[in-house]
Amino acid sequence: MKKILIVDVDLAQRLALQEIAAERRDWRVVKAGSGQEALTRLRSLDLPDLCVFGASVGETSGADLLRQLRAEPQVLLRVLPVLLSVPEAEREEVGASIGLDPAYILGQPLVPARVLAAIERLIG
Repeated sequence: MKKILIVDVDLAQRLALQEIAAERRDWRVVKAGSGQEALTRLRSLDLPDLCVFGASVGETSGADLLRQLRAEPQVLLRVLPVLLSVPEAEREEVGASIGLDPAYILGQPLVPARVLAAIERLIG
């Protein structure tokens, strides 16, 4: 069973992502309410197969959390697959600011078919 970590302070976005992922019975969703909680969990090497970071993850943005993750000394954290979920109008700007291919950025409002396709592309 594949594990997906969803990190977003927006409860509606977190629930929407959880509902979409629940369509696949071989995916298990775990949640973190903040970027700090996610980093603590990830640093303990309780690693998911994929992370989905929302636009806001509490004290920082999902893009900044991704930057922090990519700067971690533990190699497994630097290569962990991540999708970002941001408002559609910000997709290109966010992608350019962190050098992330737009294919790894989900536009909000979320479109279930696009979310499923992005997750399947990364973890099958």
